[in-house]
Amino acid sequence: MIEYLIATEKDYKDINNFYNRLHNSNRTIEQFRWEFHDGPVMNGIYIIAKDTEKNIVIGSQAVIPINLITADGTIILSGKSEDTLVDPNYRGKRIFNNMYEKLFEECTKTGINYIWGFTTAKKPFLKMDFEIPWSHSQTLIVNNPIESYKYLASLNKNNTLIDKTKILGLSMVSKLKGFSLKAISKNSGYEIKEEKALNVLDLTKEVIQKNGDDSFGIYQDEAYQKWRFYNNPNLETIDSFTITHNGRLVGTFISNTNKEKIAYIAQCLLSPSLSPEAKKEFISYCTLQLYNNGVHLIRNWNFIHTPINNQEIKDFEASGYIHLERGVPFVWKTQIDKGLSVSNFVISRIASEGTI
Repeated sequence: MIEYLIATEKDYKDINNFYNRLHNSNRTIEQFRWEFHDGPVMNGIYIIAKDTEKNIVIGSQAVIPINLITADGTIILSGKSEDTLVDPNYRGKRIFNNMYEKLFEECTKTGINYIWGFTTAKKPFLKMDFEIPWSHSQTLIVNNPIESYKYLASLNKNNTLIDKTKILGLSMVSKLKGFSLKAISKNSGYEIKEEKALNVLDLTKEVIQKNGDDSFGIYQDEAYQKWRFYNNPNLETIDSFTITHNGRLVGTFISNTNKEKIAYIAQCLLSPSLSPEAKKEFISYCTLQLYNNGVHLIRNWNFIHTPINNQEIKDFEASGYIHLERGVPFVWKTQIDKGLSVSNFVISRIASEGTI
């Protein structure tokens, strides 16, 4: 018999062992607790499917409660979908659907209005009435072409010789394009510091409002910033830069660098008041600092569905980055309609947990 339950702390070890077995990974209990127990708003909602005869976890589905903020300042609770897993030995038993139906019930009780996330498994989500409105894309820039090539080529074990040749060419072209990097002028009136960016809510509102009256984004208060970056056990080396003008925060740039010296930009939040040249010089400055730290390659997520997100792509391209239309599909489901349209979601890689 299969039973569908709301997980409690006593289930954490079994859940994590199930996850590690299916992913062939070694996620720790500390990482699990950070993601699903110690969230930025409240504990996550975690549904498990159990084979009661064998007393084992055979499926999991969770959401991390995350606040959204609209252009007019309204805060709306959403949930980011995570840990969607079904044991291959139990497929064909509607476990995915049953877990989600249970999850939807709990989300409604908790007041979660929208559920969203990233996945390559389109069909199951479409069957559960999720929308798949767009995928993310990416920009990247290469400092060390050979090490970047090795890393990018290793991402897909099925790469052919032609694929690898294209990746090598991309690495070389990106390196050449990156020669246009230019540090910000000392006489520009701007001040750049390498510091934690905790108080970014006003800047977040400014960016969302510039995108339009119907726009919204993640509510990036201090609790969210600390959870996403500074209390995150998945991250290794965090570099955080701010740019101010007359004491006012007008931009942040936050990245995580792994042991392979690959840096991932989680957030580049730039005030609409910044000139194109100032944006270019700030991005260039941060990029050069990462180069000085020995980074081989810098990767960024981008999106094309809003004017602000499109502008970010242009800002990175102007700073020497190459844009690629390759990414993971985004899923969205309305639980309780509060008037949000997914096409107005101003988003960046900060919407991930730093685990990808």
